[in-house]
Amino acid sequence: MDCEQWVDGFELRPLPKTHESVQWARQKMSKTIVEHNGKKIAGYEIVEVLQVLNSDLWQKYRMQRDHIRRDIGGRVQEIRLFHGTNNALSIAESGFQVKFAKKSGMFGKGIYFADLSSKSNQYTFEGCNKPCKLHNEEFCEVCERTMLICRVAMGNQYKAQNAMNGIEEPPAGFHSVVAEPGVCKNIKYREYVIYQDNQAYPGYLVKYKIKK
Repeated sequence: MDCEQWVDGFELRPLPKTHESVQWARQKMSKTIVEHNGKKIAGYEIVEVLQVLNSDLWQKYRMQRDHIRRDIGGRVQEIRLFHGTNNALSIAESGFQVKFAKKSGMFGKGIYFADLSSKSNQYTFEGCNKPCKLHNEEFCEVCERTMLICRVAMGNQYKAQNAMNGIEEPPAGFHSVVAEPGVCKNIKYREYVIYQDNQAYPGYLVKYKIKK
């Protein structure tokens, strides 16, 4: 679905509401809402879905995926995951940059993803559970948010059993870290972490508002 309609360079292509990718994104987001810290949002108002067409990033992603394929000697598992951020436009244009991550993160200096839209939604205002600047409201229904739906090449996945603060790459022989509830302590919902910039491609940028 990503970059099927090629451009030479970068383009954010608005998709009509009837487009199959918009319907897919809407369903993927609405079906992955759970309770966080005792609160659960009612849903999303999708303002716009834009397809990210970035030939440079796509080529870099394919090269990284091929590198992993050669490393494991087989097909690379790719997963569609959410990434909530107020820097979605910058990522769509220039890609993920692990240099901005912090080693103090629970699984070190990596790029974090989720399979729950509501988990990624927590990071759309400059950090986890931060309020919007205009209304100082964490659950603001007025301010627009952005979320990326990404294609992530997972490769060999290391199953974390504890926090891994301070690491800058996955353990030897692995390409990503996955924290599973019931396996990793203090984790309620699954987390996915990669440590290479080009290991994920931001396929869709979703502009939306939440419903309480």
